[in-house]
Amino acid sequence: MVRRCDAASSWTLTKVWYRPPWQVALAGFRRGAVTVAGDAMHAMGPFIGQGGSAGLEDAVVLARSLSSAAAGDGRAPPRQQLRDDAVGAAIDEYVAERRRRATTLCLHSFAIGTLLTTRWLAVKLACVAVLALLGGDSRRDADYDCGRL
Repeated sequence: MVRRCDAASSWTLTKVWYRPPWQVALAGFRRGAVTVAGDAMHAMGPFIGQGGSAGLEDAVVLARSLSSAAAGDGRAPPRQQLRDDAVGAAIDEYVAERRRRATTLCLHSFAIGTLLTTRWLAVKLACVAVLALLGGDSRRDADYDCGRL
């Protein structure tokens, strides 16, 4: 099958695009009762190995925010649907909690990716400075605890 395929026409080469950290820091991640999580919120390169775990952290934080909004004051029936304002407040809580972590991870990944791909010395020095400010302990990213569900 490999020998018979037309390799030149079947390959797709595209430039990989990651969300820059300033977009994560400044973007709106909620519209009404809809939000984004995982790579839709913070796509990052594989350089720090935190993309999958950050998506799982998003799921835990979003579930916790929505469940606390559903619990409310405890007087509402358990099957009653959440009102849009309660869902919006829960999503705002989720976005506020995740924005700093996602921005830090994206900045770390963006700096390493830029350091590896650029040819300009000034950009390399800027990336090294950013990485120095972020700290050299990579366990800090891996040992992050997003809390209990």
